[in-house]
Amino acid sequence: MDTFAADDAPLDYRQQMPKITIPIYAISAKGDNFISPTRGCQLFFEPFKNPANIFREYSLSHGDLDDYTHSRIMISRNAAHEIWPTVTAWIEQHAR
Repeated sequence: MDTFAADDAPLDYRQQMPKITIPIYAISAKGDNFISPTRGCQLFFEPFKNPANIFREYSLSHGDLDDYTHSRIMISRNAAHEIWPTVTAWIEQHAR
C-alpha cells in the first residue's frame, strides 16, 4: 500500500526526513555485511539533519567487544553489556 500526499501524488519520505526534529541515536554493526551494512545505514541516517543525532558503528576497530553482525548486535551477551546501556542512556537523556 502506497502512502499518498494530499494531492494524491506518492509521498517521498526522503523529502520529509530533514523535518524530523526528535534526536536519533542510530547504531550499526560492522559485521553486518548483508542486511544492514554500515554504509547503507549511514546513507539512510544522513538526511535527518538534527545536530543532536548520533551515528555509532560498533566494531573491534572502535574498541568494542565484537564486530557485531545483524543479529548479534541485538541478542549477544556482549551487546547486552556494552550497546544496550548506551541505548537506554540515550533514551533517558532525551525523554525529558
